[in-house]
Amino acid sequence: MPILTAVFVYLLQSDSGAVPAAPSGITGFSALADLVGNIGTIAVFVLLLLLAASIYSWTVILGKISTFRKATRDSRKFVRAFRKATKLQEIATLATECAASPLAQVFEDVYETYKRQTGGVGPPRSIVPLERTAQTPATTRSTALSGA
Repeated sequence: MPILTAVFVYLLQSDSGAVPAAPSGITGFSALADLVGNIGTIAVFVLLLLLAASIYSWTVILGKISTFRKATRDSRKFVRAFRKATKLQEIATLATECAASPLAQVFEDVYETYKRQTGGVGPPRSIVPLERTAQTPATTRSTALSGA
């Protein structure tokens, strides 16, 4: 440990490349411009790369926030209407209006399976295909919503 301390002290004493403090007359933007003017091309490239990565990251973050808000809003609307509806056709019509809702999308897939199985009338012959149909799109929709 004392060796590391000695090396650190030596490096501090021999550091002649330290950036001097800005003169008292330079403030704000001009100090920043002066600082950027004194850095090398690699540092400029790294700063531009970091700026581009930051802009991209914020674009993704804001896009995800928007997607989740739409999905939440449409899901709430769909669930309210689902509870009030008396016919599957009413729910199917609403599901097309709530396209951002993963719940509505799963309902549409299950309803299509139900219609193929029964012709859209009466109870289903077997519940197993409907359950299987619900599981696959539910996983797919949640994966798509998370962006994975």
